[in-house]
Amino acid sequence: MNKLFSPLVRDRAIDTTCSNLIMAGILPPEELSGYMANLTRLNDYELAEQLCASRILLDKYLEHCWCLN
Repeated sequence: MNKLFSPLVRDRAIDTTCSNLIMAGILPPEELSGYMANLTRLNDYELAEQLCASRILLDKYLEHCWCLN
């Protein structure tokens, strides 16, 4: 299987996924370390899926917040 991410980019993808979910109110901060550990076990393609999904969830959250203003 081909690699999508270099080690540095992979770390950034994990950080960004977690940040997106925390900002969207989905991942409680107290569950952060466990979720990060789970992400490190994923292959690059699964991690890319999670990264995209987290961004979609954050966009939906921000859209909802914008509609409330």
